[in-house]
Order: sequence, then C-alpha cells, then structure tokens
Amino acid sequence: MLERIAGIDPARRQQRPGPGRWSIVEVVEHVVIVETGIASALMRDPSPDRPRRFDGRWWRYPALRLVLALGVRIRLPVESIAPTGSASWEELQVRWSEGRVRLRQWLEGIDPKLLGTPRFKHPIGGWLDVPQGVTFAGDHLAHHIPQVERVLTSLGEAR
Repeated sequence: MLERIAGIDPARRQQRPGPGRWSIVEVVEHVVIVETGIASALMRDPSPDRPRRFDGRWWRYPALRLVLALGVRIRLPVESIAPTGSASWEELQVRWSEGRVRLRQWLEGIDPKLLGTPRFKHPIGGWLDVPQGVTFAGDHLAHHIPQVERVLTSLGEAR
C-alpha cells in the first residue's frame, strides 16, 4: 500500500474525496494507529489488577473477520483510532516501519506459552490471542487497501 501511495502527488494524498471522507494520508494514519495499538497491547504484560479472560463469545472474532473480508464499511468502534490529520506522510512511513520492526522482534522472542493467552481486546471482536491479533492487523490492512484505491480513483489516480 505504501509503495502505491508513494508515487502520488503529495497534495493529492491530503485531498479528501468528499465531505466526511478520509484522505489517503488519513487512511494510512488510521492503519498506523490501529497497528501500533495492537502491537502495544500484544507486547504489554497483563496487569494483575485487571485479569484478561476470554469471555466464551468465540463467534465475535470470526464474525469480525468475515465483515472485514466482505468489505463492509464499519464505523469506528472507538474515537481513539480516528486519524488526526496532523501526521505527515514521512512521519507515518517511519512510524509504520518502526512499529512493524518492534512487533517482529517481539514475536521472534516470544515465549510460546503466551501465544494462546488473551493479549489484545478488540472493541467488537473481544479478547484476541497473539495469532489472532496479528491476523486481525493483516485483515484490517487488507480491508483498507480497496478504500485507498477508491480514493485514488475518485481523485483521477486510477491504475
């Protein structure tokens, strides 16, 4: 996605395709915020004061994956993942790259016993373990790639 966007005129990256719609940079900022949050939650040790427990509603995570795969537009479940519009393209590229490197390094050294434990609480999908959290990050990115393409098409930047 970054390679596709990198060749676009910087002014076009900032341009919103319509009222209430995100620019390409805002989509990327949202993805970076989400991925950073997932990575941070996965890497953080649980607090003894706030135990993490799967709640038995196992169907929520597969349902979330299905909705993302179908390309259904989902309202932000929490405002904290909304783009601010203040991050530069260059800053986002660095944040995304650094975050992925940190997560990869953590995953390479993880104790296998942690893999199946609840590590990230998605507001819709509930508690996710490490493989589910990483898979969700990929599903989330894949969900936004067509959005970027739609924005590019609306701006006359179709492939």
